[in-house]
Amino acid sequence: MTKHFTLLLFIGLAWGQAEPDTSQIDYHQMGIELANEDFSPPFSFLIGCSGLGLVFIPLNAIITNVVIPKKHKHILASDGGKEFGKGYRKEYKRLRIKSMSNGLKGWCMVAVFPALQVIDYLW
Repeated sequence: MTKHFTLLLFIGLAWGQAEPDTSQIDYHQMGIELANEDFSPPFSFLIGCSGLGLVFIPLNAIITNVVIPKKHKHILASDGGKEFGKGYRKEYKRLRIKSMSNGLKGWCMVAVFPALQVIDYLW
């Protein structure tokens, strides 16, 4: 009796296995979340601090080249890979502009405003 019960148990277990449902995955949101994890702000912040942010912030809106790391290539090869790429690129560019803007604010506070005060004093 236990042999038959064990056999039925294993058959039921094998029969009950289902493939994962990928239709409920929001690939666009996954791209946004992984871009937030992968983004490293120091380089963009330094560009803003150097004053080059005045040039690079408008260029960043035009340049569409965002390289998605190789560790995410398996997601790009899946059914929602195109949506993942759109979400990743859009969020990465947004984070880059935000970081450059923060650096540019610092540059304005350290370089521009004191210079305006000196000019105003000399005037």
